[in-house]
Amino acid sequence: EQLNQAENTVKSATKDAEAKEAEVKEAKTNRDNALATYNQAVSVLDALQDSSKKQTITLSPAFIQAVKENMAYNDQDTSSWSSEERDKRTMELYNKIVSAQVEHKTLNKYVPSKADQADKTRYDINNLPQEIKDELNYYVVDLINQMRRQLGLPDVVLSKTSLEFADKAAKEYLKANFSKAMKDDYRSKGGVGHYAIGINKVAKEYGLPTTDAEEESKGEQYYENTVTTYSFHNFDDADGVYRKTLGEMKAKLYDDLVMLVSTKGDYAHTEGILQFDHAHETIYFGGVAQSKTDDFYTTHFLTAIRSEYVNGSKWDKTPIANPLSDEVIERKLSEARQALADAMTARDNAQAKLEATTKAESDAKLALTNAEANLTALKNGESPLAN
Repeated sequence: EQLNQAENTVKSATKDAEAKEAEVKEAKTNRDNALATYNQAVSVLDALQDSSKKQTITLSPAFIQAVKENMAYNDQDTSSWSSEERDKRTMELYNKIVSAQVEHKTLNKYVPSKADQADKTRYDINNLPQEIKDELNYYVVDLINQMRRQLGLPDVVLSKTSLEFADKAAKEYLKANFSKAMKDDYRSKGGVGHYAIGINKVAKEYGLPTTDAEEESKGEQYYENTVTTYSFHNFDDADGVYRKTLGEMKAKLYDDLVMLVSTKGDYAHTEGILQFDHAHETIYFGGVAQSKTDDFYTTHFLTAIRSEYVNGSKWDKTPIANPLSDEVIERKLSEARQALADAMTARDNAQAKLEATTKAESDAKLALTNAEANLTALKNGESPLAN
């Protein structure tokens, strides 16, 4: 009877041990999957935190104060003032702004992200993929809005047209192969260095107002601010194409934008970027682009698209969200943190389950070993009763 009972115990213990072994295998698979999900959540959050360390532009406190005084003056009723008084106050504010803006350069420096440093892909400046164009637009409009917020101004509006306008203007520079000779011709007429013919052509497509023929012949237009680099040396690749990485483009656009708002005496470009003399108008972002002609590498900032120009035009006024805005980034970070917390809970639960099933398997194997030893002892006559 003891032998039969011992044999049944061994059979039962064997089945139990096999079942526990299967449970451990399943628990280990679940734990490994949960660990992989956790590691992925960590990577996503790390990448987001790296990318969320945005480039920032800090305006000089003295400049902010001067601009705010200037905006208050613009809103002031000066009808009772003499022209001499108005001229004096205007010049005082002008001098305060242009003397304070030089401090921006010492306050701001481009700091590349890990992702931009790791990405070695080099893109043809004149033929960028759409996703790269879009990212650069999101990047620059965020920098502009950072500066406007410091001045107490609302964000410029990013819309579908913002992602087209500057790119089309840059393509006109390429078609004309905009050159030093053309720029010199404008300057000889007392004009400026913009390819106004091309910019006006694009503006007309959207039904926006343009400068007249005489102004256009001098390079004068309403919308664009540019920084031009002379191609005195050949910086093209061997195949004649000028290429930059995304990080290099971001660095160049950052430095050029800072230069436009911090060059001493350059009130026109500073106001052209920030639009503080039009504080009560809605400003639409016209986009950013680059072009490389035989003579020039140009960064194009289309920043002066005011509501007075846009009203009644074909310009798309519907705002689109900037994926690089603080609000969107914070939402993504919050979602990534929650996903990591959920993954951590799932990982810990799976690990606890694995440990419990491993302990149960160990106990089942020990019970099986004891049952087998008991049966062997009985068969060998080692049991006093059987003996």
